[in-house]
Amino acid sequence: APRTRTKRLPVEPVSQSSANQRKGRAGRIQDGICVRLYSEEDFEKRPRFTQPEIQRANLAEVILRMKAFGLGEIETFPFLNPPLPASIRSGYSLLHELGALDDEHALTGLGRELARLPLDPSLGRMLLHARRENVLPELLVIAAGLSVPDPRERPEENRDAAARAHQAFAHKTSDFLSLVRIWQAADEAGAWRGGNAQRRFCKSNFLSVMRMREWRDIHGQLADSMDCDPNTALNITDGPAADAVHRAVLSALLGHVARKEDRNTYKTSGNRQIALFPGSHLHERRERRAAKGATPEKSRQPAWIVAAEIVETSQLFARTAAGIQPEWIVDVGAHLCEFRYSEPEYEEKTGRVTALERVLLHGLEVKRGRIDYGKVNAKAATEIFVRGALIDGETPIPHTFHAANRRLRDKLETAFARTRSQRVFQVAEKLYDFYNNRLEGVSSMHDLNRIVRARVKDEPLFLHAAESDLSGGIEEVCDPALFPDEVLMGNSVLPLHYAYSPGGEKDGVTVRVPLPVAQHLTSGQIQWMVPGMREEIAGVLLRALPKSARRRLMPMEHKMREIAQDFDPGQNDFLTALAKFITRHYDVPVTATDWAADALPPYLRPRVEVMHPEENGTLTAGRDLDEIRREVRTHEVETGARAEALRRWEKPDVKTWSFGDLPDHIVVEHLGGVEVRAWPGLKVERGGVISVRLFNDPQEAEKSAPPAVRLLAEHALTRDIAWLQKELRTLTAVAAPAAKKAAAGFQDALSQVGARLAGVADASPTNEALQASALEHVLAHALRLEPLRPLTESRFLAMVESARKELPGLARRVREYCVTLFELRRQLLASPRRYPGLDPDLRRLLPPDFLKTTPHERLTHLPRYLKAMLVRCERAGMQPAKDADRAALVNPFAEAYSEVPAHNREAYRWLLEEYRVSLFAQELGTAQPASPKRLEALLEG
Repeated sequence: APRTRTKRLPVEPVSQSSANQRKGRAGRIQDGICVRLYSEEDFEKRPRFTQPEIQRANLAEVILRMKAFGLGEIETFPFLNPPLPASIRSGYSLLHELGALDDEHALTGLGRELARLPLDPSLGRMLLHARRENVLPELLVIAAGLSVPDPRERPEENRDAAARAHQAFAHKTSDFLSLVRIWQAADEAGAWRGGNAQRRFCKSNFLSVMRMREWRDIHGQLADSMDCDPNTALNITDGPAADAVHRAVLSALLGHVARKEDRNTYKTSGNRQIALFPGSHLHERRERRAAKGATPEKSRQPAWIVAAEIVETSQLFARTAAGIQPEWIVDVGAHLCEFRYSEPEYEEKTGRVTALERVLLHGLEVKRGRIDYGKVNAKAATEIFVRGALIDGETPIPHTFHAANRRLRDKLETAFARTRSQRVFQVAEKLYDFYNNRLEGVSSMHDLNRIVRARVKDEPLFLHAAESDLSGGIEEVCDPALFPDEVLMGNSVLPLHYAYSPGGEKDGVTVRVPLPVAQHLTSGQIQWMVPGMREEIAGVLLRALPKSARRRLMPMEHKMREIAQDFDPGQNDFLTALAKFITRHYDVPVTATDWAADALPPYLRPRVEVMHPEENGTLTAGRDLDEIRREVRTHEVETGARAEALRRWEKPDVKTWSFGDLPDHIVVEHLGGVEVRAWPGLKVERGGVISVRLFNDPQEAEKSAPPAVRLLAEHALTRDIAWLQKELRTLTAVAAPAAKKAAAGFQDALSQVGARLAGVADASPTNEALQASALEHVLAHALRLEPLRPLTESRFLAMVESARKELPGLARRVREYCVTLFELRRQLLASPRRYPGLDPDLRRLLPPDFLKTTPHERLTHLPRYLKAMLVRCERAGMQPAKDADRAALVNPFAEAYSEVPAHNREAYRWLLEEYRVSLFAQELGTAQPASPKRLEALLEG
């Protein structure tokens, strides 16, 4: 009805029980009517009608009933007051969480069963699961208890007594079971029969009589709905029955799961932090320490909890909570869990392919562990098993086919490596294809054994590869006399190993030498020990001779064969002996110094591995025999600890940041109570190979790391750098118009200043030089770790990702700076007024490679320096004497540049430019205070 000016006053009955708790000045308050009075302003602000129930209630039950009775979709139902879309979404979300609806919002079997119960869906889900777990009587008590306000009272005047009384019902890990204990205690005391027994029980235990009655009534109603005897005895203790109760509770409260973060603090869905409600028995209060410095008692709170409700007052609180096992979440809430798999790999210890499984519920990681990857992706698991176990695995497989195929593979790879055939890389891949085409659904040794047992009777050789399967049908002929497996030196037989890995550390031939033999090796013995390599070595060295000697040895093919057959260096120095042989046989004067140190490529210079006489491991290795001998002589100072540190930390030829985090330093060992340290770092070796090395000097480690970090970043950004190179080609369009304008604009000036101006114009960078210096400028700025330490993978990846995002903007800024700089340069060259020293100033600021030599932080200042030169040109033309006086102030500092200490030179260079601006174009301002005093301070170091 429409509202009138006559105000209807709301009234509410006041019960005797509540009235007895309050006393006023007029004496004891009795039963009666409470009349609430409002001001007219407040009354006018209130809504005319109460909000419809359909817009206030949770719609999960409405949606469930509509679907069960075929009433259509709630979104299109013609409600008088349609519910809000957010409420509809919330209802669907709850039903999906309970398992009543599938992903398409269709009713599930469980949903039909819930719809038949005249209960809230959450309570119904809880009770249905309890019936399957055979704990329905206990869940009836808990469900009824959750439907009424907490019956426990905590009057302010008796707070401690109430706490002690309630503690008698407390369960250490479950507020739900605390409710069951209250129910059991009331039953034993006869409180459920009502009367004085109920009042005495409630009074002594600080429980509300009204709420206890309401609890009992709802319990009876729920028992009728579930066809269960309400008087069934309860017997809950810690154990399987208690776990079953909590699984039933969890089935209806999957959205209220939380993981412990700290004492009384948990994390729930949506990355929200919640706190245990102080009234919960799981809440821990910090006890006062018994003595100063005493260790506090270890927290006993469960790692995972489920809460009946999450409410927000002063903060988010979890109320009525219990500890649960995360495995229950996966079992009960599998339809809500997200399963993620990563890091699949073959584990030789277990003999199966596993992957890291992470189970997440609403973003919370519930479970983490390695599982059989074959159950997740059988095809990918088979490929990983073949690669990890049959191709690259170190553990022998107890089947004849594996040993036979391994021997065949080694034979072919050795033959291809000796002749340096690229087919050496194809052998392993062809063996992989051979296995992969014959095995299906094999992700473990158990699977392999099963298949072999099943097929070996009918096809005993079905996994035995033929030579044609791995060689591609092309026979590789390799004479063992030309490429022997071992060589005789003195009284020792030394094994040889061949590898074809261009650019790799072990490329070519490697000879393993015992430590006593290594001290007496000569380059003549080592360099000429493989007959099959002699002709190629001779050809390379003949072509590396000076032109005058090379011309007299033409044609070389015949002489190469003669040298390979007739030359014998013996135990002499190889190059000296070869020079004498050529001089004597061909009458061409040659000395060892005619060959450069790197005349032979690495693969033609044998690699020497010196073996430890006791540990049977590699002591040192390399291709420089002089260096090998020096290291062998000083071996007595090396210890097992140092060798172990080298094996653990040093990694040659890394292409990506695959070696983890590098600490600032490591302690190799303790000698005499003193730490012996080494500094892990990165180094760019010869040929651009990046290695992880242990340095004895921290400065050396610090110096070698930045180029290696940058090269690793360039490997990671290959595509981006290729794009950058194309983008920087547009600098041609920047430089060309500037050059044309300069030529047209100062033609007259050229005739006046002649060769001097021409010399400045010739200093212009070429297009190729400009592009190269621009690329170096951008990469030098973007690919650097600042600060360098710590050398961690996360910082490197963050730097790479930052560079990937920054490169386009850097390229654009460099181009814009170049446009500005070339235009200012053109104006300077075309200016009719010039001051003495303009040309050297231009060459100093804008040399052909100015982008390479100018840090990006200073590039932004170059236009201001050129503008200052323009201002000086104008003023020098009008007041040449004044310009000369100011130049006299600058010249001494410019001439002293070579005397500046190396560590101050860069700062001195740019401070001097700022000083020039302050003298010749003060109105342009300086980026930092510049004065003779500051320059002298840098000059003095």
